[in-house]
Amino acid sequence: MPSGGSSCGSRDQKGSAMARAGIITPQPTPPPLATTREVATFRRMTPGALGTERSKGKGPPYKKLNGRIFYDWSEVLSWIESNTLQRTDGQRPDAPPLRD
Repeated sequence: MPSGGSSCGSRDQKGSAMARAGIITPQPTPPPLATTREVATFRRMTPGALGTERSKGKGPPYKKLNGRIFYDWSEVLSWIESNTLQRTDGQRPDAPPLRD
């Protein structure tokens, strides 16, 4: 390897110098809003199935901006969490026991 080093090494040295100086570089964050396709892919379903849930009021909350549908990731994750079941009879974990 040439004695000058590679440009990649220079970036690594610069990054280390920034870390030593206490400079924190911002980390990329996911966009707060997702498209129907992105949420459907995340939930392992088709966009059409997600649209059907939406029309029946059964899916996660959504926003309509300029005629386009968007989902807030935090609301999607909260909706998923609120739909956690522990019983095979479909009752929520906090539901009272079934009477025989």
